[in-house]
Amino acid sequence: MNRRAIESMDRVFHGVRHLREFTVADLTDIVPISRTTVRKALNTLLTRGIVEGTGKRISTDEGGKRPAIYAFRPNAKFVLALHIGSKALYGRITNLSSEVLVERSRPITFDLGIETLLSTIEIVVESLLNDSRVNGADVLGLAFGTHGVTDFEQGVVVRSPHNPSWGSYLHLRKLIEERLRYAFPVFVDNTVRFRALAEVAQGALRNSTNGVVLHTSEGVIAGLIQNGRLYRGPHNLAGSIGHLIVNLGDAANCACGGTGCFEMQVRPARVLERSGIAISGDTDSEERLSEILAALPNQPQHVRDAIEDVATWFAVLFHNLIVMWDPDVIVLQGVYARAHESFLEAIRERMNAVSLLGVQTKTKVVSSTLGENAAEIGAVSYVISHTVGATQ
Repeated sequence: MNRRAIESMDRVFHGVRHLREFTVADLTDIVPISRTTVRKALNTLLTRGIVEGTGKRISTDEGGKRPAIYAFRPNAKFVLALHIGSKALYGRITNLSSEVLVERSRPITFDLGIETLLSTIEIVVESLLNDSRVNGADVLGLAFGTHGVTDFEQGVVVRSPHNPSWGSYLHLRKLIEERLRYAFPVFVDNTVRFRALAEVAQGALRNSTNGVVLHTSEGVIAGLIQNGRLYRGPHNLAGSIGHLIVNLGDAANCACGGTGCFEMQVRPARVLERSGIAISGDTDSEERLSEILAALPNQPQHVRDAIEDVATWFAVLFHNLIVMWDPDVIVLQGVYARAHESFLEAIRERMNAVSLLGVQTKTKVVSSTLGENAAEIGAVSYVISHTVGATQ
């Protein structure tokens, strides 16, 4: 697989999807690669039917050759995007603009057995294809997002703390492909990497080359963007910041087996407990915390105090990210992204208190505007670049 071709295709596809109708000059103006490389990628998109020629632009007063006009065909192909959530397996089939045709979900439990997982995937995929009336031959690929350390090149889940029964080095891509028996390829990666690509394609990182996308739920994981590209690290561990040890005084065991991890300080169930809010067995702790965060200024003082403690932990984490990574933007996704603006203001205030002496940083901290669609938006870019781009 040619990585340079994949990166070029990803950039050209973002440009094509943004412009919708364009000339080569239009595309070259917004894609930071050479005109020759742009033309090569464009020809591949034309061959695959993702772009079509629509005519010639009217010549200018100076005369000269009339440039060809091209148009993006969002319904030429489709992408299946599935990911494991905290309580359900979610699936969507989208066109190349990430517009959803059909979406389905199936409930799952913690530490889902492999056979149950594969059966659930099969049910969801068949439902998506049947209900959308999309032929499997028109699917470019399936992007499957999961938890834990993943080797995306091999399609292997190295280790998933939230699914200990999977053991180590589970060849999940192979198992999914064998179960589904379709010709389209399957890609397996940590869901946050799809989410990070979504911010590059349509979100807060569209105009930035270096950023951190932090997704928060019962676990905390980050996608790192360096020079416009995903950074995974040599052992695929980059972004596992939920397991940074920040509180040596915390004896609660994390899913990774350690204590004092960042994600344990901000886990919704624990935050609710510290806020004095009792939840029943059938209450979704993420949804309950989201409700509280959205109306934060109206909460009782003891609840606001507990949330301010959480803001302090985020400030410490973001300070450490700036020291280690020096990003342009830190994008907050998930449950804490739905918080009232006062929550981000509290984080920024505390970041100033722990900032490096004499060093003015301009890193922006923002909440994502993509909502829960981020994984599917990123999946489209992921599949395009790893299928069409790989053929160049």
